Amino acid sequence: MKRRFDLQLFDAGRAALLRNAIADYVLIDGEYELMGTGFTSLDESPNAQTDNETYINETTSSSDITGYETEFPYESRLIPSQKAIYALYKIGRDHATGDAAQLTYVRVDLFNPVGTPSETSAEYTARQFKVANEVSDIEGEGGAKIQISGTLHAVGDPVQGKFDTVSKTFTAGTFSGKFDAAGDMGGTPARGCADSAAGLRLNKRWTEEETMDIFINGVTLQGDFMNADFVGPYEAATRKLQAAAIASRDRKYTSAAEGYLEQCRTVDEYFDDIFGAGTAAKVFQGKEHNILAHLEAVEQLTDWAQGEKKKLNDFTNKYTQRQAAQIQRARARQSAGNGGRKH
Repeated sequence: MKRRFDLQLFDAGRAALLRNAIADYVLIDGEYELMGTGFTSLDESPNAQTDNETYINETTSSSDITGYETEFPYESRLIPSQKAIYALYKIGRDHATGDAAQLTYVRVDLFNPVGTPSETSAEYTARQFKVANEVSDIEGEGGAKIQISGTLHAVGDPVQGKFDTVSKTFTAGTFSGKFDAAGDMGGTPARGCADSAAGLRLNKRWTEEETMDIFINGVTLQGDFMNADFVGPYEAATRKLQAAAIASRDRKYTSAAEGYLEQCRTVDEYFDDIFGAGTAAKVFQGKEHNILAHLEAVEQLTDWAQGEKKKLNDFTNKYTQRQAAQIQRARARQSAGNGGRKH
């Protein structure tokens, strides 16, 4: 059953997307690598260029957009195992110039699917850029993590197209996503499909109309933090996860690797318990034993839950305040009416 609210205090069409609704990939040795773990920011500045002039019969100038000087400023931690980060770092370290300092970069709108994602293909509207990598700083104080900051400067015009997050391939062309189709612009936020960006088929304990897209490690999951049928398993799995974390504190491991593997297994069970069997395999594909990727995924899901809880609290507070104001006005009118009576 689809939710319906008559109160204008709540408007699902105004929900803002989180940063992980946009995925970034860079081509390294013939394969697209996700720019995710290690990056603390990766923004886009179109930098539109204008031409202004005032005609002799007018006092106000007229402006035309004549071009763009698009830039993508970024900051990241230096994690050599992350191929995208190491490629950016190496360009700056080696003082590369010209073609050697250029990369192929793709920006993907995960909220705007092209067709219905499946187990073999999950396509989204995307743009491909040729960029020149300017590394500004490689810095870190004693005892601190090394940070890289720089800017990707667009070289020429972007190529419009779509990106398949399963095969990690870009296809140039004109494609319409969910929000590009006629009648969809300005509507409700993208709810996606019954499957994830990596073709994940989920446990249908709630109806598709009530789900929302939850982006974890570049994979789209379906859930609904406003639905008790979803929140129940989520809370139970979270308690189980917390209990496992407490139990492991005093456990003696023969090596760090043994501890990492156990934590990864615990997080795998956590996601499978919430979203259904097979979820962890999709979310951590290629990073099955990466402890950082697992802990970051838990953090991302927690952020989603807290964001939805805040949304509900804000809605409840507004409604409560409105009701309280109405009661106060009614009492004031009643008091005024009693004071005006003749005895």
